[in-house]
Amino acid sequence: KDKANIVLSSSKSIENINMGQIFKEVRKARHISLKTAAGKDFSYSMLSRFENQEADLSASKLLIALDHIHMDLSEFSYLIKGYQPDDSSRLQTKINQALLKGDLKTLQSMYEEEKRASKASAHQVDAFIRALSIKGSMLVLDDTIRITQEETDFLSDYLFGVEMWGEYELGLFTQVAPLLSLELYYRYAREALVKTDHFQKRPIIRNQLQTILLNGFFKAMEEESMSKATYFKQRLEDFSFLLHEAYLKIIYLFALGCFTCFKDKTKGKKQMTEAIHILKTLDYVESATYYESQMQQWLEKFA
Repeated sequence: KDKANIVLSSSKSIENINMGQIFKEVRKARHISLKTAAGKDFSYSMLSRFENQEADLSASKLLIALDHIHMDLSEFSYLIKGYQPDDSSRLQTKINQALLKGDLKTLQSMYEEEKRASKASAHQVDAFIRALSIKGSMLVLDDTIRITQEETDFLSDYLFGVEMWGEYELGLFTQVAPLLSLELYYRYAREALVKTDHFQKRPIIRNQLQTILLNGFFKAMEEESMSKATYFKQRLEDFSFLLHEAYLKIIYLFALGCFTCFKDKTKGKKQMTEAIHILKTLDYVESATYYESQMQQWLEKFA
């Protein structure tokens, strides 16, 4: 739908939630006047009526008003939902709880339920996507899990059919990534870079893309595909890492050590050790332990 034509109602669109009242509370908490919040784009009396449940406000005007009170739409959405996570977050929480318990049976049950829903519900695509997300997580507990041809075809049709990728598509790709061959991972990663070009300045999108590229870099090196490893390395260098992305930069330094091992094992080991030392210094204990074990496994390949 066209954003400008959507009407956001304080009493009809979100049950039991007064969007206008929430907007008013935020505005007042930041000591911003009605006149300043409306700006020159529409009358502040219109905004006042919205705050008092006397009128609706179009999405285009709401976005302007939110900008004037220094609030992101995602933050406002979080408030009007009563601090509740969205469906994707709730699903991920259930998946994480099962993984922490090593509960493959629950994940299998969740997967089968979504597969049944994908054949019967009005939201077949959403159910199929949820099933794939669950299956990707199941691989952590059972390395015999495989993606079916039906699922591969669905994923291809969906991801290559979407013209603009955002958090949802990148999240799906990340979830199913463990199930993909290197060739498929490489194809989808390239597609992701092209189809997220509208959003790549958003921090969360940058973070998702960097994570995808890092995982691809590791995956290509594990399979000793130097051409693909070099591709992922170059794309990561294109992105560069900002100050607040320091953790990912450390992991990239570790990955570079792996890459260097193909030519110089001693130098590569030194780079990996330095990255692990930084993790320990910053008190990322679990990550440091994980990458120490990865380094040992990696060095065994060159023994």
